[in-house]
Amino acid sequence: MFSSLVMINLIVAANTDNLFSHGRIVGGEDATIETYPYQISIQEYGSHICGGSIISTYWVLTAGHCVKSDPFNLNIRAGTSIRDKNGTIHKVDNIIRHQNYFENSYRVPSNDIALLKLKEPFVFDKTHQPIKLFQAAEETAPGVEAIITGFGETNKWGYDGQLQTVSIPIVSKELCNKAYVDIAGGISEGQICASYYEIGRKDSCQGDSGGPLTINGRLAGISSWGYDCAKPKYPGVYTEVAAYRNWIDEYVFEQCLLWDLFSYVMMLYSKLDYVRIVIKFLMKIYILAIRICSGVWM
Repeated sequence: MFSSLVMINLIVAANTDNLFSHGRIVGGEDATIETYPYQISIQEYGSHICGGSIISTYWVLTAGHCVKSDPFNLNIRAGTSIRDKNGTIHKVDNIIRHQNYFENSYRVPSNDIALLKLKEPFVFDKTHQPIKLFQAAEETAPGVEAIITGFGETNKWGYDGQLQTVSIPIVSKELCNKAYVDIAGGISEGQICASYYEIGRKDSCQGDSGGPLTINGRLAGISSWGYDCAKPKYPGVYTEVAAYRNWIDEYVFEQCLLWDLFSYVMMLYSKLDYVRIVIKFLMKIYILAIRICSGVWM
């Protein structure tokens, strides 16, 4: 379906090959945004560059290598099954890439995670919903089925604007590291892998970087990198959400600004019949805003 995200150049016999790419769904099927309402498209100057996941009213989670641009150049398209039309467009106010993000000599990223804060909040409905996150230090067991989604390439030769999905199993970290140790320096702490290891055929690919890998409806991974697309014995590599949950909480759920709460309450307030508003009901709205903003439901 898609093969992961980052393009890594390896010079072999004086030839430069695009060794690593992760960002398209290969071997998958069409999906609807109502089924995966947390999926978004990150767009630079109006063109899709990466995927991402809604995690709260103001925040999107994606891969660090996706956001090397100024936030002024980026928009988020959400609430649509078609990458380049419909849905809602949201301006990016701030980019927080992990402070220890780096790329090794093969251009393979580590700490490949970033948060995008929106200027205006998402309004949650059937096509816009946050996804719950894996808890800190929560394990992803080998063999467990995961779901990946994205708007990227569906093969090596081009893009399909329709949202795609595919189910693939988690691969052990030991096996994944062994696959990549010689050609990419192995995988890093805070990374997990998924694929049909022996046969390939299903994976993420170009354009799906930053997109979600979910297990039982919760976000377990962020599409990061891999070798080619759906290639046997080279799993897709994903940033492990559990390893960065505390980092995410620090920015999104523990530093929820009073202004964020106030603006969300006022947005809800403006949609209500003033005659029916009482103090008790306002308090319920305010508590709801706190829960959404601070991630209690995450």
